[in-house]
Amino acid sequence: MSIIEPEGKTITRSFRLDKAWHDALAEIAEERGVSLSSLLEKVCRDYVLFYQWVENLGSIVFSPNTVLEVINALDEEQLCEIAEKVAKSTFKESYMVRGDSLDFETVRFQIKDQMGRYANWFTVIEHETDDHYFYIQHNYGEKWSCFVETYLSSLFRDIADVDVRTERVDQNILVKLKTKQ
Repeated sequence: MSIIEPEGKTITRSFRLDKAWHDALAEIAEERGVSLSSLLEKVCRDYVLFYQWVENLGSIVFSPNTVLEVINALDEEQLCEIAEKVAKSTFKESYMVRGDSLDFETVRFQIKDQMGRYANWFTVIEHETDDHYFYIQHNYGEKWSCFVETYLSSLFRDIADVDVRTERVDQNILVKLKTKQ
């Protein structure tokens, strides 16, 4: 399972690390104003929650400019067709490989962590009430908003017990998720 919640307990481990990697990590930690230990914990967390799946699924990473060129070469109807198609197949395939259940928590994890934090599709602010609202922002243009809105709508419409409503304004998308009663 890929969704792992920290337990709040720590353990001490020792391992060997080439001096060049140590020095590079120490420099990054200093630039970010964190301890080397904190940076190494983040590296481990990010690998467990995301990067191992990038490797296992054979994901391809593109620069934002490359993605924007592809997006801008298509009209909105083509984007919607593609988003609808890949959302269904990609999501189900990746979660079956990971052994995750397709439920409300998986949806939250997908939006906030997988797509928001790690894949850099957008930034996300979550508002938790009886319903869940995700306010999504990005700087990639209206066509990217069209793609993301359609992708998310298709993605969550096909997951049992999750109803989704979206509202798009330029580069902002409000996503409302509600567990069906």
